[in-house]
Parts: sequence; structure tokens; C-alpha cells
Amino acid sequence: MSVLDYIGAAVEKCSYNFRPGNETDFADSLGGSWYVSPTAHGVEFLTVVPFYLIMTAYFGYKAVIKDQSNYNMLNSARNRPPRSLLETLCLILMIASYAITVIHKSVTGTKYFLLQPCHASAVILITIMAWPNDWPQFVPQLLFNIYLHILWGSVLALVFPDLRDHDMLGEVFNFFLGKHGQ
Repeated sequence: MSVLDYIGAAVEKCSYNFRPGNETDFADSLGGSWYVSPTAHGVEFLTVVPFYLIMTAYFGYKAVIKDQSNYNMLNSARNRPPRSLLETLCLILMIASYAITVIHKSVTGTKYFLLQPCHASAVILITIMAWPNDWPQFVPQLLFNIYLHILWGSVLALVFPDLRDHDMLGEVFNFFLGKHGQ
């Protein structure tokens, strides 16, 4: 068995297990199909991820460590005003919505779907909203910049909702509550 075969087998082991003949059955939204082979997915992952990690480290070094002006701007952040009652209520609703989503994904065995951009942006928004004032304030600023770049995931989920596998009580309501909360 070649190295490429091992990579393809590893990707298939971590992926959705299609029943024979159902590779293109779109009755539910949990499956899908292999438009690119599992081996190609594995090779792309093993080449693209290290490349982006290296680029992130390099440009992060140039932007924050080498050029101290960016670091000084981030460090000069003032404390935010105290959280209002409405903000606290929104934070509680976001945490409850995300907790319900985690429960639904755990019960249906689809926890991998929590890695989608809309769920990642929910975690980032909860972190930003819950960040204490006595901790360094540049962290929520950086997270907010990341949030702005992945917010499109929630927008696309609202524009093109796929509710075929939302069968549990309150799942559809929570879908729209969680997306509108963002």
C-alpha cells in the first residue's frame, strides 16, 4: 500500500460512512458525495494547512512583533463600558442556543458539523461578549476581526437553510435563533 493509499484510507475513516449505493442520495443533509477523491482531500490538507500555518506565523511576526506600532495599538485598548442588561440577555441566549446545538449534534452523531463557520462564529461571538474587563482587551479586538471574516457562514446559512435533517423538538427554532443572534 502506497503512502497516498494510507492518506486516502485515513480520510475515509474520519468521514461520513456511506451505505453502498447511497453516495449520491440527497434525502438528508448528513451525507454528500466525493467530488474529489479522499486521497486528494488528504493531500490537500497535508499541504495547505502547513503552508497557511507558516504564512500566519511569518506575517504575524512581521505585523505584531517586528513592527511594534501594531502591538502598541492593540495594547492601548481601553476597557469597555459595563455590560447592559440587554447585552447580558443576548449573551445568555447565545450560550443557551449554542448549548442546544451541541446537544442536538451529539444526539444525532454529527459533532463534526460544529466546525462549520456559523458555529465557529457563534463561539467567537460568545467569547467576545463574555470577555472580562480586567483581562487584556486586545484579545476580543482580534477575535472580532476574525469574526467579521467568518460571519458570511451565518449569513449563508440563513439565506440557504438546509433543514432536511432537523427533526428534533425545537431544532428548527434554534437554527434560526442561533443564526439571527449572530
